[in-house]
Amino acid sequence: MPISDEKQNFISLLKEKISNNLTDIESRDDLSIDEKSKRIIHIFSAACAVSAVQPIPFADIFFLIPLQVYMVERLAVVRDVPISALDQMTDFATMIVMLILAQQVALGLYKTGLPFFAGFTTIPLVYALTYGIAKVLDSLFVKRAKAAAY
Repeated sequence: MPISDEKQNFISLLKEKISNNLTDIESRDDLSIDEKSKRIIHIFSAACAVSAVQPIPFADIFFLIPLQVYMVERLAVVRDVPISALDQMTDFATMIVMLILAQQVALGLYKTGLPFFAGFTTIPLVYALTYGIAKVLDSLFVKRAKAAAY
């Protein structure tokens, strides 16, 4: 069954929005590096919050961690920090893993303890946790980029 022109236009517009604001944001000249970083953090925080609404306890790890890993990759690209620099941050990586595990435990217990109310309150919880992780990583990438410039 062929796709209608209206659907094709919608798909093209969606692809363009995703490219401009996420997958190819580093090539935009109309935004500063800080604005690019802010957009990435907000987009991924919102995506993680929405994906965490699913009702299965402890299944969030399969949705959130891939999104958060991709967020880290996008932030590193925008800040022009080579991914290989992440290998030098084993102590920081340990802290991030602990934050992600804490997030998963909090969400799992939250959904188990408050199964009907948790769907509404999970959104701000996950948004805030993802946002916090991203801001810490972004500040680290800013420091790494400055150190690499010297």
